[in-house]
Amino acid sequence: ILPKPAIPVGELPAALRNAEQMFEMGFSLVHCNTHYLAPELERQLKAACLSRSWPVERIRFWHETELLETGGGIARIVQEATTEMGHTDPWDSFVVSGDIVADIPLKKMLGAWQHRKADETTLMVTLPLDKPRKDVTWVNLGRNEVIGFGSDLDEEAARKGNHTARVFSNHQIISGPVLAAAPVTKKSSIDLFYRSSLREGKRILHCGFDPAGTWFDVGTPESYLMCLRKLDLKHDH
Repeated sequence: ILPKPAIPVGELPAALRNAEQMFEMGFSLVHCNTHYLAPELERQLKAACLSRSWPVERIRFWHETELLETGGGIARIVQEATTEMGHTDPWDSFVVSGDIVADIPLKKMLGAWQHRKADETTLMVTLPLDKPRKDVTWVNLGRNEVIGFGSDLDEEAARKGNHTARVFSNHQIISGPVLAAAPVTKKSSIDLFYRSSLREGKRILHCGFDPAGTWFDVGTPESYLMCLRKLDLKHDH
């Protein structure tokens, strides 16, 4: 049994495919939140680092004994790491999900972030929707702005506002001030960071995922096998 981020995708665990892209973009350190089968995940990722001749210290593991969901887990790591390093303010943080195998649009995200406006304190990447779903992300494509989630808007209000239904790709950038203000509590990133930012009058910068890019959630057997076929990889496990 393996935790989802340790599922092999070719020569590397799913999570390390993400880390590899970040290392190639110049990130020196990746923080990894663990919970289910944490020792096995850590063992698999360290072994994969060594196979690539990367120092295992380039991944910092944070074990979460009690689940804090996606938002609380991020806030906890950033705030504790900030204190540990003797800093006062958290840094802006790039966040991805370990069980998503994708061509992360890192350059596009970082370029948009470097040119953001003062009131744009977070950034989300979204994918087109092929059918309606409850976890919709409402986007104004003309303004490159995320304006709400799920039932925040009904279809009529979205149509009148020229908003498009898309879905969060689980690639994001969150500013230091937003992370510093977030309580370490059991909440999703949508509720903890994004809905709270909108309530405070802040804007969420939007980036569209490259239509030609690869994106798979390997959390189900069907999606995992589709991912392997798309990448022309063999399943030997």
